[in-house]
Amino acid sequence: MVATVQHQIGNSRRPSVDFIQIRTDNAPKALKHIDTMKGYVGDVLKSAVENRHEKKEYLEEIMYEKMLSAKPALERWIPLIALTAATAPLLGLLGTVTGMINTFNMITVFGTGDPRMLSGGISEALITTKFGLVVAVPALICHAFVTRKVKGVLGSMEQISVGFINGLSDPES
Repeated sequence: MVATVQHQIGNSRRPSVDFIQIRTDNAPKALKHIDTMKGYVGDVLKSAVENRHEKKEYLEEIMYEKMLSAKPALERWIPLIALTAATAPLLGLLGTVTGMINTFNMITVFGTGDPRMLSGGISEALITTKFGLVVAVPALICHAFVTRKVKGVLGSMEQISVGFINGLSDPES
């Protein structure tokens, strides 16, 4: 899952300053440069260069539509990661409660005379708590990383779009 997220987000990179300078002066060169870019930023820029002769307002809408269509794909895994981070400690707590119930059942049946009989339930309680945290902490870190990366890609797309639009000269009326 992390590899899939990294593939989707990691392939979206910012264009170089050279591209921004050639954006409309040499459209074939710009499109060739865009073809080396993989990901959603490249898709936005390709649609911008292909529609560069349209009115700025229309071009802005085209680019915004591309950004909107990319957002769900970029954010696809974030809810699952958040759910994992939230439920893992609860499952660990469930195991803790189950282990303690087993321990108290053993005490009810056999008394408190043999500590070895009690250790199984206590061990179950501690192991499930441990694994709940072992899953939750990396999931929480992964969630923060992916969320920040997605926001960066979306922000980059927006910044590039605004820069592209602002760099266009007004078409002759």
